[in-house]
Amino acid sequence: MSNTSRFIATNFDETSWSFWGLSWLGSLVELAHYMGNVVVVDCGLSAKQRNFLDGINVIRVPIEAKYDVRNLDIISTLSNFMHGKNAVLAYWDHTSYFQDNIADVFDLAKSKFVCCKEQNHCLAHGHSLESFGIDDRVSNEPVFLYELLKHSARKHGALLSLDFFATNAKLLNIFDKFIEHCLYNDLINPMNNSALVCLNIFGNDFGFVSVQDSTWNKAIGNDLLWNHAYFQDGKKVKVMNIPSNMQYSADSAKFHLRNKFPEVYSKWISFYNGNPSFPKLVVKPSLKKTK
Repeated sequence: MSNTSRFIATNFDETSWSFWGLSWLGSLVELAHYMGNVVVVDCGLSAKQRNFLDGINVIRVPIEAKYDVRNLDIISTLSNFMHGKNAVLAYWDHTSYFQDNIADVFDLAKSKFVCCKEQNHCLAHGHSLESFGIDDRVSNEPVFLYELLKHSARKHGALLSLDFFATNAKLLNIFDKFIEHCLYNDLINPMNNSALVCLNIFGNDFGFVSVQDSTWNKAIGNDLLWNHAYFQDGKKVKVMNIPSNMQYSADSAKFHLRNKFPEVYSKWISFYNGNPSFPKLVVKPSLKKTK
């Protein structure tokens, strides 16, 4: 792995950055102690937000509207960014924040597509598979796809999630091509959950996917204990995740980094607002930023 580049990635638009940006990036640096390459898929950041990220050597990659479905376009954009590189990339959704060192992820992902299981809306909770992008109107074999998703849920105990994933450049390119194949052959409907559907088909029997425990991307919940950080079953959670359906809810506020690690959040608010006494962050620059 010594000659392999490493990237931590996410995505932001102007609104999501305003709410989550400083938590995601501040915790990555302050709590995960990561000072390497950071990639942000730019889904519509403001000029101030772009200037801030550029100023600390974050690699901004404008989202490519290949499908006009954001989660699919993020995969495609990152796949193109990684193409031809000897590199491993780990992606966490922008509603996540870090509590501990995550360097081991690069070894886990050097030959696998690493992810976690869904912890909220999954087959085990009785939700209809239509909510995951399967639509009888666009599939010639809807029963086949239903059975694949059921098989994935049974095999792993829940459907696989793309809120966190890590893999090498080759496997990310393969997954991107698999998504393209599914869409262009009308196997799935290009809806919000279509990337998740593709992952669960992709992860069934190809041997590419390695499912890790939830400490790598733990959804907030009552099974957590707080002792200067969140723990689950006595094990420190590496990364906390605020699920999409709870992003802005009052119930989730007590779990937010700004409330659990206020010193980190205050420090990065000060930095973002241009406090001249704030020390210069040195995120390792390796590639020219995208303007």
